[in-house]
Amino acid sequence: MLLGVWRFIDSSKLPLLPQLILGKRQALEDLLAWTTTYVPGLFPLSSLVRMMAPSTFRGIRKKTDIRGWNELTGAAVGLMYGELLSYANNPKDLSEINYDMCRSTLTYVLFRCIALGGGEEDVSKVAEDWIRLRLQAGLETRTSSCNLIFDITKELVFSEDGLSIVKIDDKTNFRKEIDLLNQIEMIDQGRGILKNTTGMVKETNLTAEERVLIFDEIASRIVIDRGSQERQKSKILGQIAFWCRNGFSNQWAILRRYSAELPESAIWLGALQAHEPLADTLFSGRSVGWKLALELYQGFDLFDAPKADFSIFELDIGKSQKEWERLITHINKQRIEIELSPGVTTFMKSGRHYAPLQRELPMDMNYEKERKELSKQVKELRDIESSMEKILKTIKLMSRENK
Repeated sequence: MLLGVWRFIDSSKLPLLPQLILGKRQALEDLLAWTTTYVPGLFPLSSLVRMMAPSTFRGIRKKTDIRGWNELTGAAVGLMYGELLSYANNPKDLSEINYDMCRSTLTYVLFRCIALGGGEEDVSKVAEDWIRLRLQAGLETRTSSCNLIFDITKELVFSEDGLSIVKIDDKTNFRKEIDLLNQIEMIDQGRGILKNTTGMVKETNLTAEERVLIFDEIASRIVIDRGSQERQKSKILGQIAFWCRNGFSNQWAILRRYSAELPESAIWLGALQAHEPLADTLFSGRSVGWKLALELYQGFDLFDAPKADFSIFELDIGKSQKEWERLITHINKQRIEIELSPGVTTFMKSGRHYAPLQRELPMDMNYEKERKELSKQVKELRDIESSMEKILKTIKLMSRENK
């Protein structure tokens, strides 16, 4: 049995389609199969109406007040930036980050789910679905980075002392975390970067050049250290970059050259923006953080028309790569928007390479190849231009001699 749900009371104003269709999974599968066969104009149906089990409908939460959102907003936007920067083929500078890139991150869907009242179980489900979609699309997915982002997000939001996961360790804790005595001796000799027990006060009597020199000395030794785990080294490297400079852009500028060896350091640096003034983080790069922060906490009306191209529910009904290909072929866009749960959507590349190029995460895996091909074509054009100039010069000389 299926149940169509309309919100309007006046029957004369009812839309043609219900806003919700409730039913058991088998009934919804039959509905999708029927519409695909006999009413192809409604395909994909999940782009027009939301479908779900009655139990899911009852469990939908409205937006709730989450503890410390003022603190978490900086961490959310910082984590989005850090996630993007951790990908080797992604933007090399904060100014290259745009809105579409951020909307395709795991960080975005996690914090959007949380903002709509999702609990730990909901957040875990959204993370699993996001990773599954990327794998199904054949796009790069780093399990360790995804796990780190999930762990940081979960601790920030659901633990009693959420900011403890990105706390600024004092000198004693730093000694315990990594055995790099040369660096610590240098800091002990009055260079003063790890100042006070809270770690929240940065040394002010050092010039920017001195800070960079100290960071380079420490960072180079952390990278080659073989006695510590990658996540541990990445966290410490991100922390030191945070200590050495003010502002995300400045911090990333000194961390960038080492992030290729420890890409998760960019994620830690992003999370540490929870300790920076919120406005500073939102103004970083192109200031897309303001739009993201506002959008993350927008309310959600279950009866509004879906904004996504299709929902993961409809994709799961097909249960095959063939269904994915059919949806992608029908939509015929390079960037698609998929609803993972009511109100939580992600941008994703579809693999339709002939569609207009839209740079975002996940990156086009052939981008580097295309760039080299373009550079080759540009060089050939310049060679032709140079040859033409030589020919014209020769013609002018011959013309003068004939006179």
